[in-house]
Amino acid sequence: MRNLNDVMLDSIEIIISKRLEKLINNDRQGVVTEITTDRLGKKKYTVLINGSGYKVTDGVNLNPIIGTKVWVHLPNGNWEGAYICAVI
Repeated sequence: MRNLNDVMLDSIEIIISKRLEKLINNDRQGVVTEITTDRLGKKKYTVLINGSGYKVTDGVNLNPIIGTKVWVHLPNGNWEGAYICAVI
């Protein structure tokens, strides 16, 4: 039988691991399928990742073209602030 300390330590480890998931492995590989420009002249890139299209910005001025394979970074695991961070 496990004692209370072991159960508590295991629980803390699980909680920490879940929180760290948002900080680790926040990059996704995809391909640029569309480029649009908004009213302010900012470009948005549609990147196909795992069969779904996501509109992201070019975070480091790489200026990819349609068909370019890219890495998309998700700050804190959040798609809302996602941006292209590298070209493959």
